[in-house]
Amino acid sequence: MSSDPLLEPPSQILWPLGQHIKDPSPESASAVLAPDDSWVDLKLRAARWYLDVLQHLESAVGLDRHAGVEMALDGCLSNLTGAVDAARARLIVTLERRLSTPPLQEHQYDLAKADKLVAQLVTQGGAAPSVGALRNARADEKAAVPTGWLAQARRLRNRTTHHTTLARHFDAVINEPTSEGRATTKLSLPGAPGDSVDVTVWLADCLQRAVDLCGDLLHDARATGHFIPD
Repeated sequence: MSSDPLLEPPSQILWPLGQHIKDPSPESASAVLAPDDSWVDLKLRAARWYLDVLQHLESAVGLDRHAGVEMALDGCLSNLTGAVDAARARLIVTLERRLSTPPLQEHQYDLAKADKLVAQLVTQGGAAPSVGALRNARADEKAAVPTGWLAQARRLRNRTTHHTTLARHFDAVINEPTSEGRATTKLSLPGAPGDSVDVTVWLADCLQRAVDLCGDLLHDARATGHFIPD
């Protein structure tokens, strides 16, 4: 069978298999609704893997609109933002248990719900400072030009998920030995200096921020969970 030229790689990239992921306990509904630390970690590792692929492709062929480049971009953005979503869901489910939230109000994982639950938690002498960091990361999320790093990453993720490829800026480098005759590819990102960012540098920064934010969210979830009565 002939190979598909659309998916033919410029060089060999091995797909990781990793460990087997256990099914959640069937008798525990919360196991499905509250992702554990390992699921968040899996998404962060997936984002790291896709970023490694992008860095490999960048050095091999550049980051123009090749099918493999778009696949890796979409994978990195989806997983690093998804990791934060999973960590936030973990905190919200833990807060719901701590505060005995009525069933009709459960399982809404938006930021407004988190803010409301934290406000209730504070009245009981608790705290979840990570929600403030999450709010900052999502600054101006609904504005024409988002300013929070997570809001920007979500905007790009939504474009790749629902629309088309990400807009590029091309900076030609003349007589630059490392360019190998290629233009430097950047992502268009309104609000950034020059309205563009270096793809892999920006994604690496977002990934580190996601790692830090997820760690804070999960820490608050564990701290809150310690005070849930049996």
